[in-house]
Amino acid sequence: MKPISRRSLIASLAALAVAFGLLLPTAASAQSDPLAMVRRLGPRLRHLHLADGSGSPKDEHLIPGRGNQPAGALLEHLATTGFTGHIVVEVNTRKAGGREQREADLAEALAFARLNFARVAP
Repeated sequence: MKPISRRSLIASLAALAVAFGLLLPTAASAQSDPLAMVRRLGPRLRHLHLADGSGSPKDEHLIPGRGNQPAGALLEHLATTGFTGHIVVEVNTRKAGGREQREADLAEALAFARLNFARVAP
């Protein structure tokens, strides 16, 4: 049996009442284009795990903006298309030097989300 591609799977599920979630750090690890995925999913996208990645096979969960994922553009796209689902910041702070750095990293991630999701084209 021939394996089904992600694109074919999404297309076959499109007629069903199926909702999707997207994990940006996993998309980075898979070296996939999350913005293209979001555009294909359209209103079926209901949940976003926001983080960044460098494309490493490791699931890095970097602070958004510190990797190579189009996290800002993706959030802007969601804002302009009226996204009403959940956005969850899912970052790794284990390498933070202490509580103060961990809190600063989390504040940076939240500020990134708020700034980029608020950019709605007039």
